[in-house]
Amino acid sequence: AEVIAGIADRGVLGSADAVLSGYQGDPAMGAVILDAVDRVKAANPNAVYCCDPVMGDAGRGMFVRPGIPEYMRDVVVPRADIIT
Repeated sequence: AEVIAGIADRGVLGSADAVLSGYQGDPAMGAVILDAVDRVKAANPNAVYCCDPVMGDAGRGMFVRPGIPEYMRDVVVPRADIIT
């Protein structure tokens, strides 16, 4: 959140064309990312959110904490413009 605030303080959020997120091991991190998406899109309505919902790997299975897959499915993924 402090990194996003620092970028906002410099007045450059509107120059971002996209927000890209990957591993989100905690819903609190997801909330920070979605806040950043909201702030970037408010400053640049043409910006897109690309979500790479990293949660596991073929052969290794899931490696996120319980509840994260549901959080990603129900909260984060619906907000994404692009999902990898």
